Amino acid sequence: MFGRKALEALGTSENTAYSIAEDVRQRDEDRLHVQMAEGILAGRHLLFNKPVTPEPLLKPARQGKALDKATKDQIDAGEEMDN
Repeated sequence: MFGRKALEALGTSENTAYSIAEDVRQRDEDRLHVQMAEGILAGRHLLFNKPVTPEPLLKPARQGKALDKATKDQIDAGEEMDN
């Protein structure tokens, strides 16, 4: 319930928050059954482990710039992918 209410407080709709909470409960139950059969470390594959994408806490005061051609080429390629 706390997780669902926290999601709602962050702006998630009540229906979406409920669906997320139910999904988490079901995955926890599935993992518990695997752990009871295979041991405490079993069932880790049922967890969602996405790597965290770092981002700045504050907006940079100025735009970064490439210091060499290779870096500039990579930045330009990334900007083309964004468009």
